[in-house]
Amino acid sequence: MSDVSYKIKPSTFANLPGGFTARQIAASISPKFLELIILPTEKCNFRCTYCYEDFEIGAMSEGTILGIENLISRRVPTLEKLRLSWFGGEPLVAKKIVLRIASHAKLVCEQHNVNFDGGLTTNAYLLTSDLAALLISLKQNFFQITLDGWKAAHDDRRKRADGLGTFDQI
Repeated sequence: MSDVSYKIKPSTFANLPGGFTARQIAASISPKFLELIILPTEKCNFRCTYCYEDFEIGAMSEGTILGIENLISRRVPTLEKLRLSWFGGEPLVAKKIVLRIASHAKLVCEQHNVNFDGGLTTNAYLLTSDLAALLISLKQNFFQITLDGWKAAHDDRRKRADGLGTFDQI
């Protein structure tokens, strides 16, 4: 495998909306960085009024999990950084899958001295202090917690599957 060097003139991206720098663009296309956005389940413990999901797809299959672990094992030796981003449904409905893949990724990254991190987009209803500590120990340390305003507005839009409000628990 040849070592490819990416040289981008700063002026190449000077007019991009959002003010992206040449360094940001180069990093986003570098083969030394891999970000996986993983949906371990389409299931969710909420029934938000605006949600488009049908909740039919449950937890990802064992074959899919093994495929992700295999991809990580094969790619990590060539990387400088691996990031896992969890989405769903609600990823913590499938927390065993999140913990399994994150554990595998952390171990492989440690073996190859590769920078590793990740995070979850979550409604946080199932996020306990113990689970947060465990996720952080697995370098899954970014939490995007979604709220829809103050209690009354939030509970009107973000009900549990049984119809009860969610704001106080979050």
